[in-house]
Order: sequence, then structure tokens, then C-alpha cells
Amino acid sequence: MEEDVFLSCIIPVKNGHSILPKILPALKNSCNKVQYKTEIIVVDNDSTDGTADLMKHYPVKLFSISGGVSKARNYGAKQAKGKYILFLDSDILVNENTISQICKRINNENCDGLVGLLSLEIPYSNEATIYKNLWMHYTYSVLPDFISGFYTSFACIKRSLFMESKGFNENYTYPSVEDTVLGRQFARMGAKILNAKDIQVIHLKEYSTWSVLKLDFRRSASLVKVILREKLEKIKGASVPYSFMFSVPLPFISLVAFILIFLYGLIPSIIFTVSFSLIYALNDRLLSLILKNTSYNVFFWSLWFLPLDLVFVELGIIWGLIEYLFGKKY
Repeated sequence: MEEDVFLSCIIPVKNGHSILPKILPALKNSCNKVQYKTEIIVVDNDSTDGTADLMKHYPVKLFSISGGVSKARNYGAKQAKGKYILFLDSDILVNENTISQICKRINNENCDGLVGLLSLEIPYSNEATIYKNLWMHYTYSVLPDFISGFYTSFACIKRSLFMESKGFNENYTYPSVEDTVLGRQFARMGAKILNAKDIQVIHLKEYSTWSVLKLDFRRSASLVKVILREKLEKIKGASVPYSFMFSVPLPFISLVAFILIFLYGLIPSIIFTVSFSLIYALNDRLLSLILKNTSYNVFFWSLWFLPLDLVFVELGIIWGLIEYLFGKKY
């Protein structure tokens, strides 16, 4: 009798010809380090760069579909044979012990699934990439050991529970908040999701200043729609710390106060000073992490970028409200 598959690794990809050769050998090597049977599933989503042909040279199960990232993940899960599913983005680089760590934590913690962290090791030197990757590391590092969230850059879940949940909402064709929505569903089902902070992977994604701003604008707009669709239900499953949420309106308050200084003097000056200072006070743990793990250049770049990022988050919230009111629910 053939041994049952314990873990199915699912990677959705679009145009991954250049990145997959960097991550697949490491994933295969990590799978080979465990006593359990594993499989690697790549779901090609309308690639035009020869990704499908390249995959013929790797020990993976390849499927090709159209319809976006959520549909690709769901399709991969349907084809999977494993008791557990590990979702990875196509730019996630594991180390040789990653899969054994996952298997060990799942067995020892008796949990339904787990999420890992992006590593502090960042293979790029530009400020935007370092800032965004440290931000993503920070947001999950401050959450408790068990969470009502899911982070599909690197997350594992019991396959039976995933299928019972109906999987990812396929209205999300591009990466957005589809993992947050699924995390909320898992929370309603009473799933036990471990925040495995000791399991960390390297993110092989390079950002620009504009791409970070655009991403945060889109995610905040999408998150507002989630809250409105679910009738203002308290947000669960989001990794955004409350300190960051509370600081979102502060750049706007600071701007208004700064303008009013020329008309009313002292009181707007005090409001401006307090509100602008609070931006940094509320995000001091993030800034401390950046200062500790990067250069002074990145730290000072982050000081001016943080208020700008908050502006784009606030604009995204407004845009999401407008779109929802005009009938665009996703």
C-alpha cells in the first residue's frame, strides 16, 4: 500500500521562469529532509514566459489554469493528496530545515495549521524593499502564538479544514486580502492556527517606493470592502497592528493643523506637533526593528516614508468606501 502523503506544497505562479529555479531546488531539498511523504504542486496561471515548459525539468506536479491567484490555489488544493497543505508564493525561499520544522510543530502543537514569518535576511539593498519586508516580519512577530489569521506567502493548513471552508474567494484574481478573508473564515470555524515565529523564510521580492505605496493603497481599499461586506463585523485575521491603524489619520490631521497655523497660531501648532509626533510614537517598535537590523540610511529613509505610506493607506480607505458605495464589492 502506497504511503499517504503528509504535506502538499502548493505554489501558484505567473511568469515564474526566472524565480522558480531559485526556490524549487531549496524546497525539494527541504522536503527530502523529512521522514514523511511530500509533494510539490505548481499551478501555472496564464504564464507567457515558458514557465510550464521549464517545470518539466523539475520533480513537481504541474497544472495550468486561468482565472487568477485564488483560483490557482484552490485548484492546487483540490489536486493535493496531503493531509496538510503548505501554500507558498513563488518568491519564497525555504531553508533545509523548513519542512521538518513545519512537520514537527504541527505534530507537537496539535494545531490545524500555522503561518511563518518572513526572515530578517533580505537579499536586496534598496530602502523600499528592506522597509516592506521588515514591516511584514514585524506585523506577525507582535501577534500572539495562536491567531485568527492566515498569510499565504507561507502558511500551512489541514486539507480537510481548507476544503470545508470552501477555500479562497475567487473574486480576488490578484494578490490582495484573500488570505485575510480566509483567515476570518477559519476563525469562525474555530480553527487553531499557530503563529510559528521560529519558522522563517526569505522573501525574494524587490520593491520600489511606488510599488509599496500602490500595494498599501490597494490592500487598504480591499480591507475596507471586507469590513463593509461583512456588515462592520470586528476585523479578525488582519495582521496590521492597532498602533498602525490608530496612526492612519494622523498625517491628515497634521496637514490640516499645519495649514491652520498661519491663521490661528498657537493651538494648531500644538495639534500639529502632537499629531506628527504620535506617528512615530505609535510605530516605535517598527522603527526600532528597522534601526536594529539595517543602516542609518534605511532608518532615516523610513522616517520620511512612514507618514507618506500612511497617507496612501488613508487614501485607499477612502477609495475603497467610494468603490463599495458604487457597487464594486471586491
